[in-house]
Amino acid sequence: MGLTNKKLIFVSCGQVTEEEKSLGSSVRDTINATQDFEAYFAESVHDLSALGQHIFEGLQRCFGAISFLHKRGSVINSSGENWGIRSSVWVNQEIAILAFRQFLESKTLPILVFKENGVKLEGAMTSLIVNPLPLVGIEDTIAKVKEWLETTKFSPCLVDEFEEKWNKLSLNSSKALSCLVCEGGEQVKEINIWRKLKGKYGFSGNTADDVLMEAKSQFIDTGLVICIHNINTGDEMTLHPTWKWYLTRAVRSIDDNCI
Repeated sequence: MGLTNKKLIFVSCGQVTEEEKSLGSSVRDTINATQDFEAYFAESVHDLSALGQHIFEGLQRCFGAISFLHKRGSVINSSGENWGIRSSVWVNQEIAILAFRQFLESKTLPILVFKENGVKLEGAMTSLIVNPLPLVGIEDTIAKVKEWLETTKFSPCLVDEFEEKWNKLSLNSSKALSCLVCEGGEQVKEINIWRKLKGKYGFSGNTADDVLMEAKSQFIDTGLVICIHNINTGDEMTLHPTWKWYLTRAVRSIDDNCI
């Protein structure tokens, strides 16, 4: 599930009954048939590796999501009274993950939610979902999905944006970035990065100069790092807040010594 020119839409739909499977497949096919869109239908996984590789990656990369809250049985409260009918815990968890991603990225992540009649919402779900649509039938649902795709404004996915920027960095620039992260990533003096390049990678002083100059140019070009000129105490570098988490994660994936 790498970079693509199409907008990925995460489809979270129950698969307990044949009707639910048919609904999910129909929504997936509708999305795939719409220009510039691609669906990820969250089908069942059977191990933790598949969970991380497929579903979590889909939640991380999607431009938006379509979720279905089907009936999953009655809930009895501590007093023995019937509280109401709950929906899928798994689907609720996926929506919660998307809500956290929206908070983390500070941008709107469109979510279209359909709720089967009788399903009761509680807690955070009452605020995470704004006016869930009634789940009536496949034809009505497909019509609403098409309208949503046509009228909704989707923001770029930060993961794809980051990978595009990251791939513009040379090997030496990624080494300079590793040194920046290892030094804390915030208001790090360039002289400290220069010293780290010498000590960590064995560069000579002149080579470290060249690496730092190249890295600084690419950092400014990609916007991954904020470079601050300080005539008094020396120039500084800071990981851009938008990309800090992604940069730290990327550096640690290639540098076990930078923790």
